[in-house]
Amino acid sequence: MAHGICAQCASLRIDLRRARRCALHHKGPVADVSRREAFDLLCGLLSVDESPELRERLGHTLRSGAVSWPDVVAIASEQWVSAAVWPALRRKSLRGDQSREAMDYFEGMATLNRQRNSKLRAEAIELAAFLNRLDVTPIFLKGSANLLSDLYPDPAMRIMLDLDVLVPPSRVGACAEALQKAGYVQLGDVGFPAHHHYPPLGRPDAEASVELHIDPLDIEFRRFLSFEDVSRHAVTMAIDGARLAVPTTWCRLVHGVAHTQFVNHAFAYGHLPLRDLLDSALLSRSGPVDWDAVVARFSTRSASRMLAFQFTAARQLLGGDIPEHMSSMPLDGMLFKRALFQIAHPPIPLWIERLLRPFFLLRRSLSHGALRRRLARNLFDPAWYRRQWRMVRQSGR
Repeated sequence: MAHGICAQCASLRIDLRRARRCALHHKGPVADVSRREAFDLLCGLLSVDESPELRERLGHTLRSGAVSWPDVVAIASEQWVSAAVWPALRRKSLRGDQSREAMDYFEGMATLNRQRNSKLRAEAIELAAFLNRLDVTPIFLKGSANLLSDLYPDPAMRIMLDLDVLVPPSRVGACAEALQKAGYVQLGDVGFPAHHHYPPLGRPDAEASVELHIDPLDIEFRRFLSFEDVSRHAVTMAIDGARLAVPTTWCRLVHGVAHTQFVNHAFAYGHLPLRDLLDSALLSRSGPVDWDAVVARFSTRSASRMLAFQFTAARQLLGGDIPEHMSSMPLDGMLFKRALFQIAHPPIPLWIERLLRPFFLLRRSLSHGALRRRLARNLFDPAWYRRQWRMVRQSGR
């Protein structure tokens, strides 16, 4: 049973590789353009900026044929935004007829992910109704919160692998036990309670695993956003008879920045993760935002620098409606340019990640007593060393 979710995730990855093979090995003429230009085109297509000027510029580029579609497909796939390209083309009334293979791929990805997200939404509502019977109102996080609150113009836009659900720390044990009695099984060991969520739970007939969080972020980053912060400001919703909640907009922005820049180390590696940046851009235009509350969470110099890095990227690349003073620090502009340079030179961030990732993993392993004890046990396990070496070799792929 525990292999059900894993098998579905593996199947999804196989389908992704198979679907893009034709586009990546396109036999027609390939435009003499750089990978950076392909990245810029992809950002323009995904941008939440709906101005006629941007639409005309993109239309001119597409009509000119100066597009390396294999690069666009490769970057979109690497960035987990391939399902968002076709909806973006339709929303901007643009056509990419020069590469039928690429258009077939993007349309197919959108269709498949729209169907999958419809099932994920139904599973989230079913999960909420189940937890309601335990007198728990689940707060959905990250992509699932955005999906349930209709943030995306097209639900196909966001590729997700799991459902992140925040529950009261005092009730997580009862929730996990009830789900396991209902057919869910643990899919791994994350070191809970030293970790911020219970081990992933899955069942063979589910589209995604479920992660029951007691905090939105890992222990060492709890200072940015706590359970109390999210629950106090959560927006309660009723969908198909189920009671659930999502974080308010400023909490989702803080969570997105902290998770992208601190947990996933995008700032240190020089990554520009378009899926996360697109979430920030869409949230910035979803209604009134308490920007002061967002800034207050990143008060130290290093934290404010990472906030500015993310917001600079979301505003300049994807048209986020973010106050300019929050993304205009000179040093952060230089770091943003470094990240853009690395887009055209992918081996650089690959090696940066390979060099830095072991240090970040070690720092996390020393951040909590339970994790330190687990590290001590692992030091005597030869299989652990093999896993670490395999992880380092695969970093950035």
